[in-house]
Amino acid sequence: MALFGFGLPLAILIVGLMGAWILRGFRPRHDEPMSSSSGSITLGELVGKLQMLGIACSKCDRRGLLRLDRLIEEHRPGKGMTVLGQVLAGDCPRAASVSINDRCGVNFPQLPDLFMRRP
Repeated sequence: MALFGFGLPLAILIVGLMGAWILRGFRPRHDEPMSSSSGSITLGELVGKLQMLGIACSKCDRRGLLRLDRLIEEHRPGKGMTVLGQVLAGDCPRAASVSINDRCGVNFPQLPDLFMRRP
């Protein structure tokens, strides 16, 4: 059965979109890193690499440093950085913007240096 004209069976499309969530019954396990299913770096992967995590916004002058141990305590080691950025930017007036060009530009400036491969 084709869906959306792509010729993909419905089951393959659903598994591709939902990934491990379907296999776990829509309940994430808190004891495993989420990077395998979401592709995001997790807080747990930063342990031993830094003690303070920098956070910044590319759209305004908001910047700060957060203690990694406290972040892990509050949000768990499996929390993906993409989701964490959305949570931490929750009070930003741009966070809920409908326009993609006006959305909050929350980012973690230290991560590229830690995880990008150098030639």
